[in-house]
Amino acid sequence: MIAGDGEAPGLIAGEARRQGRRVVTVSLSKTAARLLDPLSDSLVTCGVGQAQKIIASLQHSQVRQLVLAGKVRKRLLFENPRFDRRALRLLRRARQHDDGALLRLIIDELQQEGFEVLSQLPFLGPYLAPAGCLGRRRPTPREWQDIEAGLAIARRLADLEVGQTVVVKNTTILSLEAVEGTDEAVRRGCALARRGGVVVKVSRSAQDYRFDVPAVGLQTVENLKEAGGRVLAVEAQRTLLLQRREMLGAADRAGISVVGVA
Repeated sequence: MIAGDGEAPGLIAGEARRQGRRVVTVSLSKTAARLLDPLSDSLVTCGVGQAQKIIASLQHSQVRQLVLAGKVRKRLLFENPRFDRRALRLLRRARQHDDGALLRLIIDELQQEGFEVLSQLPFLGPYLAPAGCLGRRRPTPREWQDIEAGLAIARRLADLEVGQTVVVKNTTILSLEAVEGTDEAVRRGCALARRGGVVVKVSRSAQDYRFDVPAVGLQTVENLKEAGGRVLAVEAQRTLLLQRREMLGAADRAGISVVGVA
């Protein structure tokens, strides 16, 4: 596994071990390394721009199948980047620098080296959002209208490789996610809504689960609570719920609806 930050790499590593797999981890941050070390048969830490070292480490461990998981801040492309020659060659080949284009380029490079890059879904099935209302509070009829409006816009946004989250109130789009990420888009949009913001997060029409499973968690609900949001709607069976019990408990206490939309 090539692992960034967040909870998903740990869930994947734990499930892989339960499936009887040997887990070799290349961590892209010290934080991820500390969390994944107990779940890994071997682990090395590499900078995100150390492409040659990453590939050499995997080859040394005789890895054949790979999972890419976790968050890597895209801002690293613009903030004091440190890339080796192989990484720079990859970037020069990129015609676009959106997440999907860059990650597909990386996957192509890994496959040319003989690695099979697997979907994350076989390791995350138990943690995906089911359909329906997941907590005690149900959305109001007006909020359902906002969910529908948000779904239509969020799907277009996602397919344009811009972001996957929108915030809506009274069918008016208040914020769209871009490079700043879900949390900042939620804070900004719900602040504009003052009270009653509806947050909608979707996947792309042709989501590539080899490198990206949309996710929400306890922090998402805390952001809604702080900014006065009332609804979090995600796509059922296509969205990862992180810290599910804690997340839904916090939503119930705050009077926030959490909905899986089929």
